[in-house]
Amino acid sequence: SDLLEESGIRIKKSQSTSLTDIQFDCKWGILCNRGILKLPPICMDDVSETMFLNLIAFERFHAGAGSQVTNYIYLMDKLVDNAKDVNILQSHEILHNALGSDKALAQLINSLSKDVVLDRDSSLNKVHVAINNYCKTEPHKWRASLIQTYFRNPWALVSVMAAIVLFALTIVQALYGALQYYQGEKKG
Repeated sequence: SDLLEESGIRIKKSQSTSLTDIQFDCKWGILCNRGILKLPPICMDDVSETMFLNLIAFERFHAGAGSQVTNYIYLMDKLVDNAKDVNILQSHEILHNALGSDKALAQLINSLSKDVVLDRDSSLNKVHVAINNYCKTEPHKWRASLIQTYFRNPWALVSVMAAIVLFALTIVQALYGALQYYQGEKKG
């Protein structure tokens, strides 16, 4: 989630509560400035682990049952790596954490996805591929790298802004000095 936001992807809560209703919209294609990932809200609590493991097992062992829950867990694992990612999804009202700590919820999501494979024909695979393609385009990679390198804390931002201002003032001073020199040449 953190990397998504750094790449310029906004996360929004969808109006649907269906786990299969996950959409990624980028209206301008490769030149898109901002992608929007819409996710359904979900509450994770003490029984979520058992429920999801049972549903994943049911999907694996019953032909024709589909793989919607498995695909959803796979995609959530790609979005959630740590407590910070959980916090980001909570701030967008996607995850409602009834487990207690964000770290515990991140560990739960990561543990649920062990040995889970995304169905290549699913709509969530198309979303996953679209997000990966979006994040791999050069402008979005540069944006994420820039944010990760220079704007992780407020002091780094202040330093970059000060450097830009000092560079601009140096250019102004050089132009002013050159202007004075050429005006002196005209008089002399």
